[in-house]
Amino acid sequence: MREDSEFTLGILGGMGPMAGVEFQKRIIEKMPAKMDSDHIKMICFTNPKIKDRTESIKKGDDFSNEVVRSLNLMKKFGVSVGVITCNTAHASFEKITARTSFPLINIIEETALFVANNYSFAGKIGLLATDGTIVSKIYHKALISKGIEIITPIKDNQKELMNIIYGRSGIKLGCINSNRIKVLKIIGDLEEDGADVIILGCTELSLLGINGKYIVDPLDVVTDKIIGACI
Repeated sequence: MREDSEFTLGILGGMGPMAGVEFQKRIIEKMPAKMDSDHIKMICFTNPKIKDRTESIKKGDDFSNEVVRSLNLMKKFGVSVGVITCNTAHASFEKITARTSFPLINIIEETALFVANNYSFAGKIGLLATDGTIVSKIYHKALISKGIEIITPIKDNQKELMNIIYGRSGIKLGCINSNRIKVLKIIGDLEEDGADVIILGCTELSLLGINGKYIVDPLDVVTDKIIGACI
């Protein structure tokens, strides 16, 4: 293991409630540690009081102030690098980084780079994400700049996906198994529409345990990046 006792990862979660916890869990599980001291120091701030990002984007509201405040609170604990475990929040990434006192890893850019480097054969990439992520086109911009085309679910499927995430029996309320089946159906439809690879562009979807050779989970991408830099 590469020794760096000063490095501390800051995780801003709570968007939704389990996002940061899931990310921290993956880092611990994937770290090739032989003893406790081989693991990475982490500060995980779960802040579910940040405005809903999709709703804010639709209304033209600014959700970034509480994100910035939360990140800068973590600086007091010696955070070296931070990660915001919400894809949609990256719609304001530049505004957030400009007011944050430590560097942030951009989940969207890291995922786009991973796709470009590992799926050069792909003609189309299917994106599963919130309305806010799609409207803001953060994945579209990141991937189109690398010559990659994005397709998103048809209108009815996108409405269903939002219900899967936000609904009364949604992932945010802890409903996993039944929603996993529904998401797999939407993935199948995207594949029929020509998607060679699927990005799970919402951290709620990361909780469903969907994986495969042509499934890209941004939380896994960033987990591997962080671990690779620390071993």
